[in-house]
Amino acid sequence: MRRDPTSNRLKFAAKPPRYLHGAANIKFIVAAVVALGVVLGLGVWPRVQASKVTEPGAESGIDALPTVTYVLAKRGDSKANLILPASLHPLQETTIYSRTTGYVKRVAVDIGAKVKQGDLLAEVDAPEADREIEQTKANERQIQSKFDLAKQTAERYRRLAKENAVSQQEVEEKNGAVKVLQADLGANTAQIKRLQQLKAYQQVLAPFSGTIVARNIDVGAMIIAGSSTNSIWLFKLVQTDTLRVTVSVPQSHMRLIKEGSEGELLIPEMPDKKFLCNVARSAGAFDAATRTMVVELEVANREAALTPGMYGQVKFHLVNDNPNLVVPIASVLIRGDGAQVVTVADNEQLQVRKVKLGRDLGKAMEVLEGLTDKDKIVINPRDNVTEGLKVKAVLAKEEPPKDKILDAKSKPIASTEKR
Repeated sequence: MRRDPTSNRLKFAAKPPRYLHGAANIKFIVAAVVALGVVLGLGVWPRVQASKVTEPGAESGIDALPTVTYVLAKRGDSKANLILPASLHPLQETTIYSRTTGYVKRVAVDIGAKVKQGDLLAEVDAPEADREIEQTKANERQIQSKFDLAKQTAERYRRLAKENAVSQQEVEEKNGAVKVLQADLGANTAQIKRLQQLKAYQQVLAPFSGTIVARNIDVGAMIIAGSSTNSIWLFKLVQTDTLRVTVSVPQSHMRLIKEGSEGELLIPEMPDKKFLCNVARSAGAFDAATRTMVVELEVANREAALTPGMYGQVKFHLVNDNPNLVVPIASVLIRGDGAQVVTVADNEQLQVRKVKLGRDLGKAMEVLEGLTDKDKIVINPRDNVTEGLKVKAVLAKEEPPKDKILDAKSKPIASTEKR
């Protein structure tokens, strides 16, 4: 409706025909259907083509099987290095006590002194021991005189007995007196030797060649013979030209370390030096707490480069003539009934095998029982894997070495990267 400017009457505008609106709606619907058909065609057509391509294989059942990746079970390296912590000890060490009672007269050595067997370490003054020796020698002379007189008397009685001047009883008494005095003379002689030996102990001598590592006496100190709690020890002596190296070997490696096996002693403070040592002995039993056995090696130390009490490491070069099988750690399943490994049989079916594991090698595990050489070991099997499931097995490709060989003045020798 609109107003006529020349008149005050309102005039109504003509409406478009109704059939024109219906034609526009039809065009819009046709365009929408065409667009939807194009979209569906683009999504469905490739799927149809793919299904047509896979129909022959699907009918045969090959491509429909699940695919698993496997590796072949193989023996571990027959040569391996084992590094164990070690402690250094002297070949011999002793605490020296005095064998006689007295006062320290002289101290001949101090700590750090190198001594040889029989060298004088200290002197002990014991004058009463000298007086006791003199008294015992005087008793010996007295007994010797009595013995000589008794011997002569017995000889006279034997001659008189031949003339029937004395009885046989008297002769036997005189002979018995001679034997008693002879025994007393022998006992006195032994006493003299004992006292002389005690006097010799007034000189404290080194029992073996080594180094004085501690001193506990000074001149004038009173010492008591023996090694009781009341006694004072004099010196501590160690032999350092050869050192004992002790290591604790775990049970898994004990059979590979035998008497005479070689090792390398490594000291952190001397990284540029390696000291060769040999296994000398073992404890012969395992510690129940640590499941290790103490093994001793001996290392030469004539240049005194090593010191008892040091800490180091021993590197063993082990050779195993019959190494165990090794499988990737990702192929091991740990279940309630123990460790298991999934293998692929010759008929391309899965088998779940129970295995006995050995050492954990980081990315691999040793298998002691349950597998044989060249078994196909499935990598990353599912926890719900089914026994007897038929699969398509694919051999895994070996990983290339991570460390590239480099020349000091050039680029990597080989590279497979595409530019």
